Amino acid sequence: AHGWDPEAPEWMTADTVIIATGAAAKRLDIPGTGDGPNGFWQRGVSACAVCDGAIMAKDTQSFVIGGGDAACEEALYLTKFASEVHLVVRRDALRASVVMANRVKEHRSGGS
Repeated sequence: AHGWDPEAPEWMTADTVIIATGAAAKRLDIPGTGDGPNGFWQRGVSACAVCDGAIMAKDTQSFVIGGGDAACEEALYLTKFASEVHLVVRRDALRASVVMANRVKEHRSGGS
């Protein structure tokens, strides 16, 4: 099964989550990712790996949510800091351009 099922959620933990929803940040309606005292926005949840990755992702297991070019770019950037980077997509294939998808696949196979 692919994707998030709110009726049967699986719990995962991460020190850092980058939500890469495209050129303009779009916040997802995921519990705990918002502003306020119970939210983790800018305290582990961000929409910009370049802005926050070096600080929030250093030596952590990090997740990037998205399957387009922006998400792939963010995930590749985080590999400079995080101990592990997971790219979470809701489809069975990336929506990124062929060039960007190949960069991710090459990095995953240890190519760079």
